[in-house]
Amino acid sequence: MFKDLIKNKSDSIFNICIIGNSTLDIVHIDNSIKKTFGGSISFIIPWINIILKGSVIDIYCSGPENCLSHIYVDESINIHIQEDKIHTTFELIYTNQKRIVKIIKAPEKIKYDYFLLNKPKKDPDVIICCPVYNEISEDFVRNIQKLYPNAIIGLDAQGFVRTKDKNCYIIQNNWIPSESMLKSLIIISISKDELSKKMFKTISEFKKNYQIITLGVKGSILLSNHEFNNESFLIPAFSIKNRLDINPTGAGDIFFAGTLIFYLLSKNIKKSMILGSLLAKIHLEEKPDYQKLADDDYKVNKMNQTFSKIPKEYYKIIKVINNRQTSNLLWKNR
Repeated sequence: MFKDLIKNKSDSIFNICIIGNSTLDIVHIDNSIKKTFGGSISFIIPWINIILKGSVIDIYCSGPENCLSHIYVDESINIHIQEDKIHTTFELIYTNQKRIVKIIKAPEKIKYDYFLLNKPKKDPDVIICCPVYNEISEDFVRNIQKLYPNAIIGLDAQGFVRTKDKNCYIIQNNWIPSESMLKSLIIISISKDELSKKMFKTISEFKKNYQIITLGVKGSILLSNHEFNNESFLIPAFSIKNRLDINPTGAGDIFFAGTLIFYLLSKNIKKSMILGSLLAKIHLEEKPDYQKLADDDYKVNKMNQTFSKIPKEYYKIIKVINNRQTSNLLWKNR
C-alpha cells in the first residue's frame, strides 16, 4: 500500500537537508516538569529515517558540540554544527490546550558561509528550513534557493515571527516575508497563533506556492493556490487517543516535515498534508524506538504499520472552505 501511495518511489535514495537548531526544553504540563530535547530536528529525523530508508540527511545547526548527541546517527546522517557555547533553551507551559513559551537563551545565527564550507556532497532533493528562534535569515533562504534551484524548499516560519518581551516570553514580531522570500519557497507553514493579519494578507495574495496554516487539534488550512481555482481547504487533524495525557510538543514539526517529504514522493499537496497529519498522530500515540532505527526490518515494519492506517478515500475528509470560514478559524476568539 505504501509503495502504491507514493508511486513506487519508496526505494529511491534521496538527499535531504535540514536547517535549524535543536533545543533544550523545560516542559510544564499537568502539574509536572520535564526536561527534554526539542526543536524540529529532534522530532523529524527519526521519521525521515523510517520513511526514506537509506536516504542521506545533512543537518545544519548552531550550538554546543554535543547539541545533537540525543539523535541516533548512522552512516546516512551528516551533522554540521556551527559551534557556539549556547544551546537554544525554551520553557514551555501547557494549560488548557494552549502553550506559553519563554526563551531562556539562544546562540548566534547559522552563517551562510558556514553552510557553503560544509555543503552536502550531492544537491538536496528537499531542504527543510525549521528555525526555532531567528537562527537563519531571509538572505540565507534566498541564497539556498539560488544554490539549489531544483530543490523542494519548505519553511516553518515560527523562527522568523518570534521575538521576546522584557520577561523573555515569546511574542509575535512584525516580520512579513518579502516577495523574493516567498518565491524561494515551495511550501511555507505557520501556526495560527503566530500569524498576524498583515502576514496573512501577504501570503494569501501570493498564489505561486503552497501556504499552510496549522490550527492545532482542529487541523490545518491550505490556502487557495494557482492550481485550486481560488479554493481553500481544511485538512482535519486525526483524533488522538488519551489526548489530554499526551505532551503535544513536536506534533507540528512532524506534520510539516511529513508534508514536505510526502510532497517529494507524491507531488500532491493535499495528500501530503493528510499523511503529515497521520504521521503527527502516530508520533504522539506510538513514538518509535529510535535506538532500533539501524535495523532495516524495524524501519520497514514501522513504515508499513504506519501507512496501513491511511483512509482509503482520504480525500473525503478534506473540506473546501470559503473566506468567511477561513476567517472564523483564524481570528475568532483571538
